[in-house]
Amino acid sequence: MAASFVAMMCGSALAQDKPFEGVQLKMLGIGDTSVTRLAKITSEFEEQTGAKVQIDMLPYPGLIDKIIIEASSDNPTYQLLWVDSPWVGMLGEAGALQDLTDYAKRDAAEIGLDDIIPVQLQENSWQGALLAFPASGMIWHVNYRQDLFDDADEKAAFKAKYSYDLAPPSTWQQFHDIAEFFTRKKGDKLAGKVLEQDFYGNAESYSRVQGAITHDYFPDHARVRWGLLGSGNRPLRHDG
Repeated sequence: MAASFVAMMCGSALAQDKPFEGVQLKMLGIGDTSVTRLAKITSEFEEQTGAKVQIDMLPYPGLIDKIIIEASSDNPTYQLLWVDSPWVGMLGEAGALQDLTDYAKRDAAEIGLDDIIPVQLQENSWQGALLAFPASGMIWHVNYRQDLFDDADEKAAFKAKYSYDLAPPSTWQQFHDIAEFFTRKKGDKLAGKVLEQDFYGNAESYSRVQGAITHDYFPDHARVRWGLLGSGNRPLRHDG
């Protein structure tokens, strides 16, 4: 899932690479950080281009309904939209979005097009046309305690239990093993020191914003609990 900015297919003037004094752009977006951080620099954009930007923010539930109304209007209120990537195909099929392909190629150096993960451009495209530009791509990453991974006693104990070397995980089975291994109770030893409280082998950070439980928690734990699909759509599972 990735939030993106798109331009509506309409006759309104769009800010280009020179000032547009007096132009008023209206944007419809979600009320989270992918848009609120943009709102803080609208004055800078106006200073550079002359165009003013008004951003209206709505909660995620119901936002797509408002966008569909805009997309079906002969005289839409908004020229710019925040959309979730699963909506791009639907809106693209309806012919509601401006093709941004040529603009992205023209300004590739300025916008750092080569720095964007290709799959994020792909999921914002429909029928070969780039219809939205990534604004809030979600990247999954794992942090680990290097001091624990480098501890000689912990490395030896892990190797004895799981029959492979302790290292940052590259599979969900390894992720599960490492989390299990480093989970200790108060009074147990960890890297030669007695624990004064329980120690958890895995800790995950989730946002409190609306939708985080479906975007973050459920997909992550579905991967661990039910496995991933491998080649031929065969599930990759472990017995944990």
